[in-house]
Amino acid sequence: MRNATGQGIIFGGSGTTAAFEPGKWFKVDSDQHEADTWTCNHCNRLVHAPVIKKDTEYFFCRQCMARICDPCADHPCIPFMKKIEEQEERAYRLRCLGV
Repeated sequence: MRNATGQGIIFGGSGTTAAFEPGKWFKVDSDQHEADTWTCNHCNRLVHAPVIKKDTEYFFCRQCMARICDPCADHPCIPFMKKIEEQEERAYRLRCLGV
């Protein structure tokens, strides 16, 4: 996988079922299973790469040029840091108004 930002590990016995994402269950074949992870640039959600041997394409935002999760693919591009900066700006303006 290209540019993984982390790694998730599941510990469990053989035959354990696990879900890295809601609705995406799989069986763990060994005592320890590892998967690459990255963080969605729009919602800051930790996303685990599916358990597939071949290189897979994931959702990629062409406006902010970053990898995003499945739910954010249907929404407009608003990066997580931009949301935080807007909230800080709003809080600053409210403090200036004395609210």
